[in-house]
Amino acid sequence: FSYTDWGDAVNVIDNIIADEKIEPLLAVFVKPNNRIEEYTLTLRNEYRLFFVNELVPYIDNLYRTLTTPDKRIVLGDSFGGNISTLISYNHPDIFGNCGLQSAALGPNLYEAYNLVVNGEVKDINFFSLWGSYDSRNLTLYKFQDSLIAKGYQNGWLVLPEGHSWGLWRATVDIMLEYFFPYDPLPVELSSFTARYINDNVKLDWRTETEVSNYGFDIERKGKIYHDWTKIGFIEGHGNTNSPKNYSFIDESPSGGQLIQYRLKQIDTDGKYEYSDIIEVLLIVDGFRLFQNFPNPFNPSTTIRFSLPEATQLKINLYNMLGELVETIAEGNYEVGNHKVTFNASNLSSGVYIYRIESSDFIQTKKMILLK
Repeated sequence: FSYTDWGDAVNVIDNIIADEKIEPLLAVFVKPNNRIEEYTLTLRNEYRLFFVNELVPYIDNLYRTLTTPDKRIVLGDSFGGNISTLISYNHPDIFGNCGLQSAALGPNLYEAYNLVVNGEVKDINFFSLWGSYDSRNLTLYKFQDSLIAKGYQNGWLVLPEGHSWGLWRATVDIMLEYFFPYDPLPVELSSFTARYINDNVKLDWRTETEVSNYGFDIERKGKIYHDWTKIGFIEGHGNTNSPKNYSFIDESPSGGQLIQYRLKQIDTDGKYEYSDIIEVLLIVDGFRLFQNFPNPFNPSTTIRFSLPEATQLKINLYNMLGELVETIAEGNYEVGNHKVTFNASNLSSGVYIYRIESSDFIQTKKMILLK
């Protein structure tokens, strides 16, 4: 009640989330039935187990929460700091963060204080703050010195205040910014789609924001293959807060009728992460040999063809007298669209015939070499 009323914590948390000072979080305010008994005396263990066995499972069942201990904090002021210490120290697998605002650690012969100072080191990140005019500050200095000596991950702050809500209200944001600092994703990818158009696959994706974005490797894998293959790279925009749209055309999708694509987003420091995988069903309705491009050409051109099934074939080049000049390509090709690049730097200008030959399909087309 004190946090939501005197501390105005709901408003504070809403503002620091909106200002992107902390990660979005779910705040649960727990009102005690009997503060002294539950925070310090005969009901302290029952109250501690209520948090672990009832409250946390209930919240996790209602909301999409992050359930690792590093994403949970138990936080309290004064005697609330005492019970927060007992909860976190006894259950570091649930609450990996403990926030203490002017923690009163004296009850039960300094039980909470002695657990941390004299007990085994637990995997807990502490943040303690208190006022220099607080009569308890000597204990809290010793507590902080012990955290440092024992190697706890921790932060601390002392301000010229007393043991009051003037201090605690003013420092809720500081404490939460310590535990859950806002860390924007280097690149926020909002969409990634693929469409099969005119024997090509067009990939489109969109980013909402980018931080240190070097660019994207485009990777492809067919169902019949096991390895991802890089098929292109698109440069990123570095740093930007405005949406950016990207496109890439795969002119020779191959590897089976069902093709997978993913993006490898690369930061300027070399770090990277992969997008979700998307799939495209190739519709190949027959054997097809396409006109080479460019045509006329000098000295290189691309020959494209599509196959409705895995096929052993070769592509031969003939002159206008019907004489075999050379074999451009030969081998086993899988279902899908394919392309081969032909370099004619050793041939003279003229008109040539290229012919695709398999047991099920033969087709010829003309190409013109101009030097």
